Order: sequence, then C-alpha cells, then structure tokens
Amino acid sequence: EAYAKAKTVGEALRFGSKPEDLLFDYEHGHLETAGSPVREAAIDPASITDLSKLTRTDRVVSKWAGWGFRDADAPRKLVRQNKDGTFTVVTLDFITEHRKEANAAAASILEDAKTKGRRIRECEVLRVLRQWRFAKNDARQNVMPEGQEYVFSDTLGLIRARDGRYMEKEATKEFPDVTRLLCQWFKDNKPAEMADDFPFTSINVNFKYAARRHRDGNNCGPSMIKALGKFSGGRLGYWPNDDQKTELDALPVSDRESLDLKDGFALFNGNCAHEVDDFEGERFSLVFFSIGKSWKTPKEVKDFLTGCGIQFPTEEVMERTKALLQVPRGYTDGVANSAPAEPSSASKALRVRHWPTDPAELAEADAELDEVAPAAAETPGAVPEAAPGAGAAKAKAKAKAKAKVADREEKQPGGDVAEAPAAARGKRSRGSTAADAEPAAETTPAKKPRGNASVTATPGVAAPAAETPAKAEAKSKAAKATAKAAAKVAVKQEAAAAGPGTESLLDTATEAQASKIGLAVALRNLAGRAELFGKGFTGQMLLEALQKSGGLVNPAKRALLEGSF
Repeated sequence: EAYAKAKTVGEALRFGSKPEDLLFDYEHGHLETAGSPVREAAIDPASITDLSKLTRTDRVVSKWAGWGFRDADAPRKLVRQNKDGTFTVVTLDFITEHRKEANAAAASILEDAKTKGRRIRECEVLRVLRQWRFAKNDARQNVMPEGQEYVFSDTLGLIRARDGRYMEKEATKEFPDVTRLLCQWFKDNKPAEMADDFPFTSINVNFKYAARRHRDGNNCGPSMIKALGKFSGGRLGYWPNDDQKTELDALPVSDRESLDLKDGFALFNGNCAHEVDDFEGERFSLVFFSIGKSWKTPKEVKDFLTGCGIQFPTEEVMERTKALLQVPRGYTDGVANSAPAEPSSASKALRVRHWPTDPAELAEADAELDEVAPAAAETPGAVPEAAPGAGAAKAKAKAKAKAKVADREEKQPGGDVAEAPAAARGKRSRGSTAADAEPAAETTPAKKPRGNASVTATPGVAAPAAETPAKAEAKSKAAKATAKAAAKVAVKQEAAAAGPGTESLLDTATEAQASKIGLAVALRNLAGRAELFGKGFTGQMLLEALQKSGGLVNPAKRALLEGSF
C-alpha cells in the first residue's frame, strides 16, 4: 500500500496512514526507527508557545504522547487547527465520554427489563461498571491503602457538601440512568426476610483498591454491600462489636467476621471498623447507605433522587433496619463484652447478615465478556498491563475505537519530521476495589471544549491525486489485508526456519509472575518474535527485559538482541 513506501512518520501520514494504524504497527514490530532522529520526550502541546511552528506530524503524534504510561482516559490536551489557520490547545474529557456510554447502556438495559417484565441481572450491572470511568479521588484519606495518593471511588445519589448543603452528586445529575440501574438491581435483590425496602440515600462505587481498616463517617450505620467482577480474595473484614472506643490497630482478631462479598449481599454496620483483604483480579464494590440527617434534603433534590430509585429513610424504617443488627458491645482486655439482657424483640438481631446470590447468576456474571475494561489510572507504582487474552485484532479494534473519540484528524497534507511515535500499548491494567461507605469528594471533571480542525493545504506541498472516498477506502482495505497476510506468512516462514521459538520456554511460574505485574500479554508477544528464536533466551530473561523497558515489547527485544538488558 502507499504509505508502506514512507520513510518518515510525516510521509506515512501524507500517504494515507491513519494515526492509530501507525501506533499499532509500531508497537507490534512492523515499524522500526532506522537512523532518523527521535525525540527524547513526547511533545506537550500545553508547553508550546508558538503553535504555528508545529508540523502536522507534531500535532498527530502529540495525541498519543505517553500512551500506556498515564491514565489513558484522563483529560488530554490536543492541538487543533482553527478555520483561520491558527492553532489552539484544547482538552478532551475522556472520562465524561465513557460515562455517557455507560449511561446509555444502563438506559437500554432498564428499557429492556421494563418491556420484558424481568429483573436486572448482575452481569448487566457488571457490564455498565466496566464502562464507567473513575477520576482520581484523593479525598478519602481514611480508606487509602498505604503508599497510595488516591483511590478510585465515586458516590452516586445524595452527598453533603462542605458548607452543609444536601445535594445530588454531579455524576448522578449528568448520568442518572447509571444510578437508576443500580437502584433497580438492588431492589430486585431485596432479601425476602426484610419487610421494608432497605433505606439508602447514596451509593458508593469503588474500584481497584483494598480499603485499609477504618470506620465510616457521615453514615447512619446500616449498609448493604456487594462485590462484583473476576477476582480472588478481597473478603470484607468486619468487627461487629466495635463501639469506636478501641484503637483501630488494637481490635481483637477473635471478633473479626470475614465475608465473601462476591457470593452475595451483606448487611453490616458501617460505623463499626471494617477493611478489605488483598485480592487479585478485577473487583468492584457497591455500598448502599444513608447519610445522617437526610431529612434536611431540599424537596427538589429529594424528588429527583427518588425518581432515580433512591430510597430515602424514614425514622421508623431506619430503626427497624438497625434492629436487624446487634448493638456493638465494645471490648474489655481484647475480648468482646458479654451481651446484656435484651428484650425478646432483639433476639432476631445478628452480628452480620448475608444473603447468597443464585450461583447461576454468579456464573452468568463470570461469563460476561470483559472487553470493556475500566480505564482508571494506574495504582501508583504499578506496571502498565495489557488486557488479558486480547489478540492483535482486538487490540487494533480498540485503538480504532479510541481514535473515533480522540482523533477527529484533519485530512490536509502537512510538513513532516523524522521522529517515530513515542507509542506504548493503549490498554490499561485492571485491579481491585474496596468496600466502603463514606461519600467521596466532588471529583467529576468539568466538561472541556471539543472541536475539529479545518482542512487546509500546506504551501509547497503537492496535494494527492483526487479520488472518490469509496474507491480510496476500498483500495486501502484491500492493500492492508494483502500486507497483513504477507506479513503473517513471512513471520511463519522465519519461525519455521529458525526452529522452536522462545514461546515454548514460558514455564507456568514465569507466566504467573508476569501476570501478577501486568506483563503476561507482553511476555507472550515478545516470546513470539521470530528475531529471538534460537538465541538461547529463557522466559525469565524475556520477563526481566520487559520489566526494564517498562513493558514495551520492541525496546525489550532490542535490549535482548544487543545484550544490554
């Protein structure tokens, strides 16, 4: 195809290459630098004082700067060309765009359930949670794991602002169908033994962290919690006799309940100490709870949230709900105090209540495709991870999907420079979340302007020959298919000539180690590179090279071949 003849990134763009295709081909070893200058650091559009000096290549490549090393869905600064030929820096709010998609998905599920008169399924809730995006929340200091500076936690429903006002959370106003879906699902799973609908004003949505031991603030107490996702571990540790008079670190292990929240809903007192065990995998948790003095909520706010499914408590219902759990007894010398004489009505109170979910529904949720991965920023210190099980076709499809949002790329010819994209994988790691019921701070990012650049020609550069869009697209698709088929044949022939490849050396222990640090897919990718076949490399050597290259396959390959890793 035409752009295969290009010698620089700028030429490739002028010959018709799409930016996302360049990114994909570079990362997968189809493109390599060959003596051309490469910038040591990617361009930061916000740091350029004279935007008119940027070439088209600068503008295109800057959009992918740092891909894979930062929150790929965080607001991103891009250079846009105005109709008068000048340039400006704009910000695209990816978090808002993904939340819109989650809200649309939630609305569709609700409509289908209403039409068919059916319950909301756990797999459907999980599907929407995977589309939701979290901003970094640095306000929840009481739950933040040691060494982290932020967590991924949003509150939907009612919040109490710092000035004492009771108001709807901004995310609930902008994306109400997500809240409606969670509320309807919760209502559909109401335990049969509960006479009242469980009262709650707010929903805490957590992802990718295990909360340290803490007690909730601004919580009436009774809290219903459920964990979702594909994970192991992550049980809720809970001290039902904690009367808040004992230091958190001094609570007796003998009183600690350990609850499997993936197995079903649990009712506990959020004002008692609780924590989340370490875990592996993808873990969300949802906590339904009531803010204190919610009767102060303005009528218009209450009406809106009630329409979203929020179940505001009455004094009578809250007292009956509290009566389902035993009153914390406190501790003496590290042992829970004996139960006082209680009326017969208190005999039904339990330390904690747990209602298992139908195993068939859990299996259905586990079978739910996890292609829509939450694009939360990496946990500080974590290594970027590619989505498990994703092949080249899926990776390219995702890159193109992102490009539709991130790259309303102008089609005019422009100048070029000889740098190659500073590209890394665009997939993010998925991790864990914690059970917690304290409202998060207002962290929903403000909407930013979007725009498309106009089509203009750069002086001194010849425009490509005119061609109908349909014909050009057909030729491009055919050429790409031919090139890819030829590349696959060449790799297979090279591999056959070299004999057994390094992939056979990937023992279970090495692959397990790679999976823990988010490099399993990258390791298999590197192990399949024909250039490494027959060179005596072990799986452990490949993994070490990947770690030193930050998870980038091409730099790791070069380091191995040059013996510099």
